[in-house]
Amino acid sequence: MIYFLLAAVAVLATLALFFIEQFFQVLFAGYAPFYSTHKKALKKIVANLNFKDNCIIYELGCGNAGFLRLIEKQHPEVKQLVGVEYYWWPFLLAKIQLALRGSKIKIVRRNLFDINLKNVNIIYCYLNQPMMDKLEKKFQQECQSGTQIVSYQYPLKNHSPFKVLEVASGRQQRKIYFYSW
Repeated sequence: MIYFLLAAVAVLATLALFFIEQFFQVLFAGYAPFYSTHKKALKKIVANLNFKDNCIIYELGCGNAGFLRLIEKQHPEVKQLVGVEYYWWPFLLAKIQLALRGSKIKIVRRNLFDINLKNVNIIYCYLNQPMMDKLEKKFQQECQSGTQIVSYQYPLKNHSPFKVLEVASGRQQRKIYFYSW
């Protein structure tokens, strides 16, 4: 019985630390909170991407890497799938889940502004507007011609998307923005 109580306390303490970290990172550092892309949106996004041979795909703020998992399932020919996650809890869960599946997806725990995007062909983001505003400058500096950038719900302010799709998410319609650099 005591081991059960200790395990329960450990789980609750871990969850409390996760939510406290989220609160401070979002409130004071301007980071995006952890939330997952709806499955309908993921399917629509993947169906509208142009995959090339030896494609390198990054998911910035990957959480549980749902976008990358779907691509791995539908497009096994993709060369490299990389998820970037700053928060340690989603990072750890994704690493464990992917290892158990024998996935080729690589998850790195880093600040997404420290990642080099020079050779990336497709970038997917579901962050928030302040993060997208900051990332737009990084995209301008690092992305090569032909890079596809997809943002769920939050547009890049200084670039026009070549395609905007809508997808139902609960009772709301959400937008998916497709950019080509």
